[in-house]
Formats: sequence, C-alpha cells, structure tokens
Amino acid sequence: MQFQKGGKKINGEAFMGRNVGVYGIALILGFLVTLFSASSSPGSDGIMSELTRMSIEELMQIEVTTVSKRSEVFADTPSAIYVITAEDIRRSGATTIAEILRGVPGIQVNRIDSNLWAISARGFNERYSNKLLVMIDGRSVYSPVYSGVYWDVQDTSLEDIERIEIIRGPGGTIWGANAVNGVINIITKDSAESQGYLLSVTGGTEDRLITNLRYGGKVGDDTTYRIFAKYTNRDGFVNSAGDENPDDWFVYRAGFRVDSQLKGGKFTIEGDIYDGNVSSHEIIPLLIPPYQSDSGIDEDISGRSLLARWSKSFHEDNRLTLQAYYDHVKRFQRFDIEDMKEEYHIDTYDLDFTHYFIPFKHHRITWGGGARFINDRIENNSPIRFSPEERDQAIYNIFLQDEIEILPKRVYFTVGTKLEHNDYTGYEWEPSLRIRWRFARNQMLWGAFSRAVRTPSRIEVDGRIDQAVIPDTPPVMLSLIARDDFISEEMYAYELGYRAGVSDNLSVDVACFFNQYDDLRTFEPGEVFLETDPVAHVVYSFNGQNRMYGESYGVETSLRWEPFEWWRITLNYSFLEINLRRDSSSMDTESESLEEENPENQISLISSMDLPADFEVDLMLHYTDRLPAYNIDDYLIANLRVGWRPLKGLSISLVGQNLLDNHHPEIGSKYVSTDTVEIERGVYGKVTWEF
Repeated sequence: MQFQKGGKKINGEAFMGRNVGVYGIALILGFLVTLFSASSSPGSDGIMSELTRMSIEELMQIEVTTVSKRSEVFADTPSAIYVITAEDIRRSGATTIAEILRGVPGIQVNRIDSNLWAISARGFNERYSNKLLVMIDGRSVYSPVYSGVYWDVQDTSLEDIERIEIIRGPGGTIWGANAVNGVINIITKDSAESQGYLLSVTGGTEDRLITNLRYGGKVGDDTTYRIFAKYTNRDGFVNSAGDENPDDWFVYRAGFRVDSQLKGGKFTIEGDIYDGNVSSHEIIPLLIPPYQSDSGIDEDISGRSLLARWSKSFHEDNRLTLQAYYDHVKRFQRFDIEDMKEEYHIDTYDLDFTHYFIPFKHHRITWGGGARFINDRIENNSPIRFSPEERDQAIYNIFLQDEIEILPKRVYFTVGTKLEHNDYTGYEWEPSLRIRWRFARNQMLWGAFSRAVRTPSRIEVDGRIDQAVIPDTPPVMLSLIARDDFISEEMYAYELGYRAGVSDNLSVDVACFFNQYDDLRTFEPGEVFLETDPVAHVVYSFNGQNRMYGESYGVETSLRWEPFEWWRITLNYSFLEINLRRDSSSMDTESESLEEENPENQISLISSMDLPADFEVDLMLHYTDRLPAYNIDDYLIANLRVGWRPLKGLSISLVGQNLLDNHHPEIGSKYVSTDTVEIERGVYGKVTWEF
C-alpha cells in the first residue's frame, strides 16, 4: 500500500541558502561586529541585562519535578533531562512553544506548515507522534483520539512560563502509558512571580500580529492572582512551487491563575479558554471522476480547561499533593466539498494524588494513583470516520517508587513501577530501575532500565481512513480500517548518562540509549468487500496490526560554556539510528520506512551575548540531517535576535527567522494526502512593557 509522502530535495546551493543575499551578509557581519565590540569593551560590569540570567552553576542546581513527581536538583537526576528556562524562552526569538523545543538534544522538531508540527523524542516523528507525552502544569494535552498533540492550540502566554522540563526516554513509571520515548512538562510561573502589568506586541511578515496583556495582583497577604488575554494571527507559508499555501490561522485566548498560601497548605487554581480558526487543505479521494479533489479546509478550534491543585507539607520530608482538572477540546472542519465535514468534542476529567515521605533512614518513597475519564463525540462525513461515534473511556493507575541510599551522598538506587488499567488492553505495568553514582564533586554517572507502553488510540480501535481511489468499474477505495484486537506497543529501554559541572562556567551532559520495541503497528491487507453508499464501489481494506519490532540507539550531548560573564554558548548534538523489521507473517511494505523518517544527526549552536548599553544579541544555528522517506535533504536554519532595553521594564527586539533560505521543506505528509509545504523566511519586531 502506498502512502503519499511529499517532499522536495534541496540541492547543495539550497543547503547554504538559495538566496542568502543581504540577509546572510548582514547576519555574518552583524555577528562579527557585535563580537568584536563586546570583546573590546572594558570589563563586564554594568552590561548585563536587567533580567538576571542564571549562571552555569545555578542551572545545575535548578529544581525539577517531572522526573519523579517531587522536587529534586537537576544535577542529581538519573535521567536524560533538559531544562529550558524563562530567560531561554525570552531570548530564543521563538513565538510558539513548538519552536522553543527546536534544538533540544534528542528532540525532533519539524514544521509541517504554518499551524502544524511533527515533534517527537528519540524518533518515530510524524504529525501525531504517539510516543511523546506532553503536559502543561501536569495536565495532559496528548490526544486520546489520534495519539498526539495539537500544537496549534498549545499557545499559552510565553511570558508566563517558568521553565520547560524535557525528559528523553521512558517516563511511564511516573506518568503512565504513552510516555514511551519522552515527556515534556511546561510549567507556568506562580502568580506571585507575575505581578503588575505586562503588555507585549509582536508584528512581522509571518507572525502578523501577536498581542498579550497580563495583569497580576494580590488579595490580602496570602493570595496572588494573574489574568491574561492573548491574540495570535499568523500568515500561511508556500507550497513547493513557491505559491501561497492556505494554512494561515488565528487564536484568541484568555486565562487566569490564583495561588494561595494557607495554613492548610498551598492551593492553586488555573484555567483558560480559547477560540480560533485554522486553514489547510488535503487531497480528498472521490468515488466519481476525477477521483480526487484538492479541497480547502476551514477549521474552527476551541477549548477550555480548569485545574486545581492542593499541596501540604507536613514537614520537610513528608508532602501530599492532590490535583484535579477538566479539559474540553472541540474541532470542526468544513471542506470545500459539499456536505463533507468533521466535528469532534473531547471531555477529560482527571484526578491524581501523590505522596512523598521518608519512612525510615536511606529510603525516599513516592507513591500515588489516579483516575481519568474521557468522553468523545465524533461526527464525520469525511475520509476519516469513527464507529461508534461516541465512546467513554476510564483509566485507573497506581504507582510506587523508592529511592534507596546505598552509599551516603554517593550512590542511590531507585526502583518503581506503575500499574495502569485502560478499556482497550486491560492492565499494563511499567517498571523502572535507576542508579546514580556521584563519584566526584559535581560529576555523576547514571544508568536505567525501563519498560514503557503505548496504548491504542481511538482511531486505531474504531477508526477508518479512506486513502485513495483506483479508477475502475466499479471504483476501488483503499482504506485503513481499525480492528479491535490491536494491542499496546511496548519498549524496553537501556540508558547510561554522565553529567558534570566541569567548572563554574562549563557543564557537560551526555546520554546514551538502546531501545528495544515490540508489537509495533503495521498495516496488513484485510477484507475486500462491496459498499453501495454513495455509489457502488469495492473497498480494499488494510488493518492496523502489531507485526513489527526493532531497536533504536543513539547519543545526545549538551555543552554549556560561558567564556565571559556576558557571553554564553550552548552546543547540542544528537545521533539517532532506528532499525525495524517485520514479522514473517507481515505483508506491510511501508511501515519499515519509519527508519528513514527521522534525522540521524542534529546539531544546534546557541549564542547569547549581553552587550553594552543594554543590548542583547542571540544567534541560533540548527542543522537537521536528511529525511530519505520524504525525499527531503538536510538543511540549516539560522535565527537572529537583537534586543534592547532602553528603559526599566521596556524591551524592544528585532528577530529574523530562517535567514539562510527563502523557504525550505522540513517534513512531508503521511496517512492524509497533501502537498509538502515549505517554511518561509520571516522577520518580526516585538515590544514588551512591564509596569
């Protein structure tokens, strides 16, 4: 069976920039001039930004919570973790959460078009990357319908994000199913850290207009709050011929957060609501001549969420946290083809508790459990259909993890597991063993063995995707049709890592992994049958089954260096190799191409300078290896940001994106037929005022 995989091979001239011209020259000269002027400035006192930037040593001591659901020091975590701070976000020049993740070692970020991204950890990257769990303040935004994330609606106020914690590798012991290759937790600021007014306005060639207004205040001595409203309007990109592509979009969003420090503990409640519209197009199969149509799609997107969290510290080593949230998602697609539409609603209710305590010497226990209830209602008259149209799901879990101190302050052993029950595959267990050894000051080795599972999504159990029509008498429809015997994909992971604060201005982080996969999804020839609606036609079906296995291995490194107090350089590198094999009974000829849908090598260089007169210069270079499955060659991205803080609370910045090329493709389409879209060069200005 053939899946359409668009793409465009970039020649050598394109790799260096097909039309660099003034942009490339300005980039290089500007970088050299600012480097020279900064290097020749007398000393570094007084030239730092008003916003305090963490030193390398402070970054090593930052507290993280995603690895074990309790606070622990970054330098001591036995996991491949990377932290993006609020200052990193501000200086990245990125205007979306998806683009902020670009350059993180072990994370694949490929932009499909203006409003779609393919983002994964350690491979298996596609629009609906099903082995990466993404959360905002512990609220899952992983779609149970398609197994993936709608990145277009993960558009919270970037100024309100405290940090983003990215774990490469399995996190199922703590977070459950679908945290197979990685976990991303976007953690927002306590409202006490965002007091007063903030107004930011962004405008440019691709980011047409982004406005964000926030206000934070206090109620009494123990309660703080903030409210915000945000509007985003983005232009579409171009297709492979350089013509405008219908993928522009806009979103309105508003939200709030309240934090109260009470005698009975800390209470947090936060929520948001959004509404917008996304444009796209797909090649739709038809049962009448010309048997396909390039249809425009107008999609309304809306949703709301509400989260409440209570935590109580009985003493330093005994803490209880209760969290509950509600999340509603609605998407309504209207096609250019008459009477063709797709509408779905998803309501999620989640309850979770975690208890951390020290029962006796040398043991730190974290345990907890939770329940999640999901109701979805899907009405389709499109190439994607569901039967039944409505389904309720219930997921229950309990977990236990014990950190054991083997040698005081040197060797620690962590063992744990999660037991989870879902309506599709029943009980799943996800154990983990981890060890860390602090063998020298500021240097640590760690190793881990884990099992993780990826449970079926709604479309893999109840869905149908009509792919293409073969003109004949009667016509033949090629369709992917779900079966109810699809089981969970499983993965066994072996990891080894080294982390060191080599000096006050240099840190090194290295992670190696070997993953074994089993019961991976394939599409096998199924039944051939006759349908009469809307006209008589033959259906040649392909069914999702678990007939593929394989392994992946790789190395991820991150080096942070401050040669001077005013200059920080971050160098990240990732190597990834995936080898997949089908069972002897499999007749699938396409799924093994997953091997070639991920870049083997990725390199990112990030340079941040604080210059005299409160100027800032930030440069990001990102190299991505070729994607043979989509016929996309390797490419280099350069983003440049110049910022200035002329007054207290006022910052002005000018950002150039994708400066080395007019436009370039990053990934093709899969399962749904559409042309490959190319990402355009962009320039924008931004003004932020805090008062």
